[in-house]
Amino acid sequence: MKIHHIAIAAIVMCAITLPAIPTDKPTKTTSTPTTQPASKVVATVGKVSITSDKIAQAMKRMRAPSKQQALDQLIMQELIEAYAKTIPCTPKDIEAWKAKMSVDLKARKLGTLEDFMKERNITKDMIERIVRFENLEKQAMKTASPEAIENFTKAHPSFFDGTEVQASHILLSCGPGSSTTKRAEVRKQLEQIATDIKSGKIEFADAAKKHSKCPSGAKGGDLGAFAFHRMVPPFSQTAFAMKVGDVSGIVETQFGFHIITVTKHTAGTGKPGPNAQQIARQTLLGNFRDKVVAEARRNNPVTIVK
Repeated sequence: MKIHHIAIAAIVMCAITLPAIPTDKPTKTTSTPTTQPASKVVATVGKVSITSDKIAQAMKRMRAPSKQQALDQLIMQELIEAYAKTIPCTPKDIEAWKAKMSVDLKARKLGTLEDFMKERNITKDMIERIVRFENLEKQAMKTASPEAIENFTKAHPSFFDGTEVQASHILLSCGPGSSTTKRAEVRKQLEQIATDIKSGKIEFADAAKKHSKCPSGAKGGDLGAFAFHRMVPPFSQTAFAMKVGDVSGIVETQFGFHIITVTKHTAGTGKPGPNAQQIARQTLLGNFRDKVVAEARRNNPVTIVK
């Protein structure tokens, strides 16, 4: 369950990486007959299909060790792509991009923008996609601006001063590539477990031993004590806001759905540590990414084709 904050930053930044501009001229290729099986649709995100050949290519490109991991990454990419399509791209934005690109090409002695686009088959649709992703990146950077980081740090001192929380949780696994239907089923199951705990029908620890998919389930869900940055942002932000003995609502992370109970608070120094700004920035970027993905999921159902 624990994850280092540097890994969180890597996940966030991968989600808002801009589409690459082709710098090399396309080369002509001759097709050769293959005996490979026909590609089939494995999943859909909204109206976009993810095929078996895309997964194979992704396994090589992303060095994903399994088809499931490659599928998870492709689904996340399509969700980010779907969100980016909703970001406005005006003619003024296009002209500004062209002007910036022309200056860059001139500085690199790569000719005119018109020749560059023609030689590399850069279409208007490609430019619009790039501009939308640039605007998405600007949104992310604004979310984690120096002012936003300072405000976040001041508003949540316990996140950065060494305060520790001891908590237990129940995790029902649901990976980032899970279908919309499965996510709803898992969430409903966990909601029933939470209801049973809050009504006294079952103790939290017993429910964790019975249902949790985290190794901590064997210990009644106990995760031990942890500082804020030692858990993924949604989990830590929920746990640090809770009182001892409270049971949370449903908390969604990249691992699935959780319910949490806090068993102990240990106060920190009251002063932010040396990595406070870095942790705050990564948390804000993580929150931004989660918001983008959640909104994309609402408008683009994920279906796994069996």
